[in-house]
Amino acid sequence: MAKPNGSEEPAAQPPVTPAPRSLDWYDLATREPPERKWAIQGWLGYGHTTLMVGAGGIGKTLLAQQIGSALTLGLQHFIDEIPQPLRVLMWACEDDHDELWRRQTHIARHYGAHLDAFGENFILVPRL
Repeated sequence: MAKPNGSEEPAAQPPVTPAPRSLDWYDLATREPPERKWAIQGWLGYGHTTLMVGAGGIGKTLLAQQIGSALTLGLQHFIDEIPQPLRVLMWACEDDHDELWRRQTHIARHYGAHLDAFGENFILVPRL
């Protein structure tokens, strides 16, 4: 694109992504790896993608909603220790608003919480 003075603007350059490197065993042999960070101790890692797979209709979304609720509330003994309450984003692509609401009402009652206890920390988005 030409500037008012007639000169051309340089074309925008895409960001350069560094080439992947293999692990350097010689360097790593002299150190200890960093501790793993857990959302649910020993079960659900923190800071990376986790995939839940199973046949249709067996309750994956319900389980994900229960896990999201437990993480938001920071329950001490859900499956195992939850070190701290977390902010959770869940996209539910197979259930509508009212079904997720009904389930959340039952989950909240089970945990002895009110729906407003999830506030802005459990973001549940119906995508059906």
